[in-house]
Amino acid sequence: MRNHQLSCRGLFALLAGLVAGTAATVAGAQVSVSVDFSPSVLVFSPSVPVYIMGIGLNATGFTDDSHVDNFVRLQSSNGAFTGDFYPARGTGSGTAGSFGYASTLELSDSINFAGAWTLALTDGVTGITHTYSVAVSSSGIPDDVVRPITLDVVADTVIEPDASFTFSQDAAMSPEAEYSSAFAFLIGFVPGNFYIDPPIGVLDTSWTPIGPLSDDTYTFVVLKRNNAPDQSMVTAGEPEPLDGAPALGGFSTMVSAISSAQASGLRVGELPEIVVSARFLPDVISFSPLDPPVFILGVGVNATGFVDESNTNNFIEIHSRTNSFSGDFYPARGTGSGTAGSAGAASAADLSTLINDQSPWTLTVTDGLTNRVSRYTVEISTPGISDEYLRPITIAANPGDVISPNPTFAFTQAGSGLADAQYTQAFAALIGVQHYYGSPGLALTDTQWTPDMTVAPDTYTILVLKINDDAPQTLIVAAAPVPLEGAPALGGFSYSTNLQSEAQVNGLTVGPTCAADFNTDGVLDPDDLADYIGAFFSQPPGIGSDFNDDGVTDPDDLADFIGAFFAGC
Repeated sequence: MRNHQLSCRGLFALLAGLVAGTAATVAGAQVSVSVDFSPSVLVFSPSVPVYIMGIGLNATGFTDDSHVDNFVRLQSSNGAFTGDFYPARGTGSGTAGSFGYASTLELSDSINFAGAWTLALTDGVTGITHTYSVAVSSSGIPDDVVRPITLDVVADTVIEPDASFTFSQDAAMSPEAEYSSAFAFLIGFVPGNFYIDPPIGVLDTSWTPIGPLSDDTYTFVVLKRNNAPDQSMVTAGEPEPLDGAPALGGFSTMVSAISSAQASGLRVGELPEIVVSARFLPDVISFSPLDPPVFILGVGVNATGFVDESNTNNFIEIHSRTNSFSGDFYPARGTGSGTAGSAGAASAADLSTLINDQSPWTLTVTDGLTNRVSRYTVEISTPGISDEYLRPITIAANPGDVISPNPTFAFTQAGSGLADAQYTQAFAALIGVQHYYGSPGLALTDTQWTPDMTVAPDTYTILVLKINDDAPQTLIVAAAPVPLEGAPALGGFSYSTNLQSEAQVNGLTVGPTCAADFNTDGVLDPDDLADYIGAFFSQPPGIGSDFNDDGVTDPDDLADFIGAFFAGC
């Protein structure tokens, strides 16, 4: 499989960069444009040739030729051919490209039937874009001008540090088909692994880079360019201004021809072996006493053995046959994509049936440095998960309830006589939009939980969670992943199964507090009066002594507090 292939569009961008700005332009107050049409043949070894047309552009005469947002773009109406360029940046947008064709005849026909072309010029200073209509046609592109190059090396093979490459190409039948320049290079994924010496001549049939080559995965490219083929192969008429655009200061075209071949996935040294671990988490979730519980299967995955373990684009993903269950992870980021999840079932038995209906699963590992994508098929099943292992928790609260600042949450759960169905961890938390209360801890035998702090006004979700880390590991059975499409065998695969029961009730709001409950213990008593008087007479006055919130602690505050205290709550 290809793990690092310059796509047809990607290589077109490379070719466009080589040809951009090569034709002479006419300077002046108005913008002058030059175009280089480059019929090309690309060979992605060992595939068949693909014929495209690159478009190199340049322009001068903007309000400020050094402005980085000056932009020129030429595109056929059907989108088959596009070229663009930022002259001051020396680069294109990265979105230009060409459709690929099976022969020079198909390429010529596509040029002639591409419809009207549009030239667009954007001045970086003014931000104004002017457009022009351009008629582009082809008289025919001879096979002799764009002759495929055949490499002796194919993609996804191991090469030696002192590798030498040979290649072949049919001889030109006419002087106009002779190449003007040629070069070869190897580019790896590790920064700095780029080899372009020694240079090659247009008649060379082999190349040995000055090495030795560092351990890496490489793409080998040979490219030959003809700067003087028959210029009538592709012609363009004078651009016609549209929508009041000014006439151009100048417009020139030239035609070049390019032949290129590449082989990707060339490995020097041994690839690290990917080791994958998976965690299956059968779970039952209760959202309120009013709704039935939902049974799901959580899936966690991790992997090591990437070329660069610190690369943040390393990624692993697993999903079931119809995506009812999925899990993913970016190991270097420590997060998932946020799109994984599980279908819900009405019972543990239904969940078991759904799991067994979802095989085979697909495991995908992406190396962030090399972009190599390796896929595997995995058979996953269950002998059955009984209700004893997934026992719903019910919290005595309903969504939208108003709770006190010192709430106590009671909950119930059926017991189990199975030793391996007992929970090993439990915790509770009150999670607000702006506040979080997670203590005290929750014991496995607790049937209620009270936060150890007064709860601030907010909207909350109460969560009670229990985990069984000692669940039978036979509840989920996963076979060793089988490589697909030439993926390398994994260096290792392991999995575990944990069980989980959780309950949550959301939309809880804290009810009105009693202003005179100065110590906020939920009870109005003489302690509140004594605590307030202490705060009022302390120097400086204590927190909360400005009872009426007017910014000053004075006798009015004392009077207002005493009035509120004796008024009661």
